[in-house]
Amino acid sequence: AEVSDTKSHEDLSDGVEKHSESKDDRSCVDNEEDRDFHTKERLYEIPNCPNADECLFHCNHDERCGAWSFGELSGVPGLSNVCFIKGLKSDEEVDRQVKAGIISGFPCRSLTSTVTTTTLATTTTVATTKAKVTDITFPDSFPPGSLYCYALMQPEGYEKGLLRMQYQEGQSIFACDEYTVYSNQVIELSEKLHTHVVNVDLHCKYGGEFKTALNNDIFFAVWDKVVEEGRFRLHTWTVKVDPDCVFFPTRLRKILVDHPIEDNAKGLYLNNCRRGLHGPLEIFSRQAIEVWHTGRKGCVDYFWKLCSGDCLWGEDMFIDQCMQRYLKVPRDDDWDLLVEAHCDPPDGWDKCEDSTKVAFHPFKSQEAYAECMASSQDLAADWEK
Repeated sequence: AEVSDTKSHEDLSDGVEKHSESKDDRSCVDNEEDRDFHTKERLYEIPNCPNADECLFHCNHDERCGAWSFGELSGVPGLSNVCFIKGLKSDEEVDRQVKAGIISGFPCRSLTSTVTTTTLATTTTVATTKAKVTDITFPDSFPPGSLYCYALMQPEGYEKGLLRMQYQEGQSIFACDEYTVYSNQVIELSEKLHTHVVNVDLHCKYGGEFKTALNNDIFFAVWDKVVEEGRFRLHTWTVKVDPDCVFFPTRLRKILVDHPIEDNAKGLYLNNCRRGLHGPLEIFSRQAIEVWHTGRKGCVDYFWKLCSGDCLWGEDMFIDQCMQRYLKVPRDDDWDLLVEAHCDPPDGWDKCEDSTKVAFHPFKSQEAYAECMASSQDLAADWEK
């Protein structure tokens, strides 16, 4: 059910007996049926949530979540299959309202992951086979329009050198408000930067109509880790960037002003190519990621039937088709986002002599990457004089 243009579940009081209770047992063992937990802070809503267990999962993996409520009553817009994530201070008493069709509960903080954040304002620690390493810390609040950027890195090959160079220069994802590098093992990129582990084989086959990397399973696992860690929820936008993509976050911020996120439950994502979304640069609003995460299984089932089996798509085509055709997430086109070899680029595109573009792809050597970055930066500086 969609939340837009409807009353919130806090207002659904017609014909429902309602009173509060003083009991404040914060056990996660037993969810409370026909109870709506009211707290002083409602953090966000997750539409299309399949059940209360999934709602509890989201609460468990967001350190800000102190309580949750799930609308299991069917046929009520703004309530049915909506997960309500709520903040709760340690000295705050929950106001339990009797309300039919709502299940509420508390997080089970024992359910932690191998990569954990002790609080959103403190240091991220990554478990390794030998010891724990301490990485850079990020704040727990950001201004509107902030960018959470991440890259997935192969443990061997050229990507490690590219990302180390970008980090040292403060370029690409490292010029975003917050960033994470994922891989399938802990790798030190600097003293204060280590990869977060995704337990997945990063090798995949090539095939399908476009002879592309069939990497859906890989990025399903990566997106699961992004949602599990929960840091994207502190930001307006999440940006997935390939290591060999020359990316200018400052330019993206300017472009995003022209793409306001409407007040709806499904958010927004951006399309960067007339052929459809291309994977080197993917941009999603916070709510679009929530919708993608909770609705992905439905997409898999839908396209499996449509294609009579595996559609043999890469992750970029799958997420684009899923968002657009099945989940109905609004999509904005912007042809200034990406210039790349596989999207009908203009002649001489690889000289990067265009200061209006957000990203250029691919540049797999450090020398070629640095040359493209410098060329586009120099043009921008000349233009601004």
